[in-house]
Amino acid sequence: MPGGLHAITGINQSELCDIQAQVGEVDKHLSYSLIHAMEISNNIDDMISMVNMIFLKAIEKKNRQHVVIESTLDRIKATNGRLTIKELSANEYISERHLNRLFNEYIGINAKMFSRLVRVNHSINIFKKIDYKSCLNIAQILGCFDQSHFIRDFKQICDVSPNLFLKNMSDFYNV
Repeated sequence: MPGGLHAITGINQSELCDIQAQVGEVDKHLSYSLIHAMEISNNIDDMISMVNMIFLKAIEKKNRQHVVIESTLDRIKATNGRLTIKELSANEYISERHLNRLFNEYIGINAKMFSRLVRVNHSINIFKKIDYKSCLNIAQILGCFDQSHFIRDFKQICDVSPNLFLKNMSDFYNV
């Protein structure tokens, strides 16, 4: 859930990007509350209910969900990352720079990178659903500028080319 941790902790997400931290390092009170809920719960349903209440109280306390971020996240997901940052910021009546500042604070990465992640995720879903023809076909479906941009973005996110990913995916599903 992009932006979810900011709503609970109120911490700028760019500070937590690409690091592994335990809950206690981020929010001691939240950590103690979660541990206590796990210790006193009688069964898994009780524990889930208590943890949900803890998170809801934390969200109410911080009350930091940003309308622009929520709207932009929804728009990026609905368009599978096809809109430019210029289009996204114009839709919210803010500058591209301000949109990126908000994304860094609430999500931990800039809006363009988040759009790329959504686009690559969508391409993987396409790979699973249809017979793979070529990277060019997928690039066209995704609305990429050209095939090389799609391949570059895919490699940047997945660390492998789409062809190698498909080969590995095929090996995985044929086992």
